[in-house]
Amino acid sequence: MQKITYETALRALNEAVKAKGYNHTYQRSGTYGCYNVTLGGDPDCIVGWALIWLGVPAQWFLERDKEHGDARRGAGAGSVCNMLYRSELLDVDEDAVDLFNSAQARQDQGVTWGEAVTIGHLGGEAFDNLRLNENAPLSEQ
Repeated sequence: MQKITYETALRALNEAVKAKGYNHTYQRSGTYGCYNVTLGGDPDCIVGWALIWLGVPAQWFLERDKEHGDARRGAGAGSVCNMLYRSELLDVDEDAVDLFNSAQARQDQGVTWGEAVTIGHLGGEAFDNLRLNENAPLSEQ
């Protein structure tokens, strides 16, 4: 079973950002949260994109919907990681799950994917400091 570390999760999230663009904002498919894949099997939310980049077949998400009848393709990152472990597909360490959860939560709040990953990785305060320094004149940096 493939082990997913924090570094691997960060790389996968960055690949999702690269695929959709730093300023991409997720458009919800439903009335709440997000879906990891569309009904057609295409990656949808940032975590879905990252997990598919890591090798999880899109069909796995759709099969879970059929088997469990509880919208697994729309399950949160932590639940999905637990299911992946029980299915013996991925073993996602706790720090990686936290990063996925953070990026997904920010995405669901309407933050761009690039910012969601940056905030998840650096934390909100560090991100805010970066934004402040970005707008400051060079003499103040």
